[in-house]
Amino acid sequence: MEPTRTIARQPSDGSKIDSSVTATAAGPQDKLILERVRPWFASDAQALAWFDQTALPGFGGKTAQQLVAANHVDWVVAYLDGVEAGIHA
Repeated sequence: MEPTRTIARQPSDGSKIDSSVTATAAGPQDKLILERVRPWFASDAQALAWFDQTALPGFGGKTAQQLVAANHVDWVVAYLDGVEAGIHA
């Protein structure tokens, strides 16, 4: 069984969060990515679902969680930079 971590932080938009949401944890890089994408979603649960379940285009069907677990957090950060710059839709 993989370790779990509780994500509990106040979104920058002031909306309420569910502090009981947990996700599989590979390390502190998970939190880095989750904090970066949290404002893009309506809830922590949605951000965690994206992190754990959504394959990122161009990465062979891998999710952000899988890439981070494989020590490719830099690839995920570069992808997120591209999304923010409007390169990836």
